Amino acid sequence: MRVTVERSGGFAGITKTASVDRDALAPADAETMDELVRDVDDAAPIADAPSQERDRFEYSVTLETGDGLRTITASESQASPSLRRLIEWVVSTADRSGS
Repeated sequence: MRVTVERSGGFAGITKTASVDRDALAPADAETMDELVRDVDDAAPIADAPSQERDRFEYSVTLETGDGLRTITASESQASPSLRRLIEWVVSTADRSGS
């Protein structure tokens, strides 16, 4: 399994990508990844309240599993708590491993 997070938008409009491959992880991290992916609901984003904020980030999270690809897209304010946890974990883990 591989999880890729792409963050775009924001004030500068710069796109950043982080990716974690389960096969390259220590067993404890692989277990954490499994739990986080399992907890992500079917990406039903939280409804955005009307907002005038223009410089929000948008996230595209691609889950590559044995069942195929699934991509979830949500703005930072629409992402469910479980999706936010997965995004934060992938970015942090990719930073630690230099991915």
